Amino acid sequence: MQSSLALVARNCNYVTLVETVMTKFALDPTKVAVSLKYILYEDLPPIRIKNDSNVLSYVLLKDMEREPAKYPIIIDVVEAEIDNTTITVPVNAHSSGEMFTLQDVALEICEASNEKNGSHS
Repeated sequence: MQSSLALVARNCNYVTLVETVMTKFALDPTKVAVSLKYILYEDLPPIRIKNDSNVLSYVLLKDMEREPAKYPIIIDVVEAEIDNTTITVPVNAHSSGEMFTLQDVALEICEASNEKNGSHS
């Protein structure tokens, strides 16, 4: 188990946070994937950091609690299963100007991948 202290900007987004983690621990994004979570209270399940909104909530929490060791981010590292086949994911633009989160796009990619492989979630 490794640990490290990293400073991130208050306006940090999900992609920047993941890039920081990958760099800090010298992880190769072509070989591994990470998932981020933290424990707010011991008797509750970990809270996953999956998008910009989750990062903002975490940064605000850390801003209120000045103790650096409180609420550490737990990083799960798994081997990335990269398939060289192309997956086409239809993206439907909404006229209301809705924005897609990284989580929405990831979900669509996973669903397309599962359909391609013949498995269903």
